[in-house]
Amino acid sequence: MDVVQRDIAEMRSSEYQIADVSDKSGELTVSVVGDIGAARRDLAIRYPNRKITVRSGRKHVDLIGRIPTPADTSTGRW
Repeated sequence: MDVVQRDIAEMRSSEYQIADVSDKSGELTVSVVGDIGAARRDLAIRYPNRKITVRSGRKHVDLIGRIPTPADTSTGRW
């Protein structure tokens, strides 16, 4: 995992959680649980010159073992 992938994986927001980050041929794919639009916005601001695909990461969350926060359960996004 390179520095950018690690940095993205450690991003924190009340609107979303990063479930997975993968690199395929220089294009980053970020799986997100929560508000995909907010994640897309934040990543575009933070890395304007990188090709980053953002997708729903619900199915990956169990693999990482994150505990749902009150924000996740109250919005029904978990």
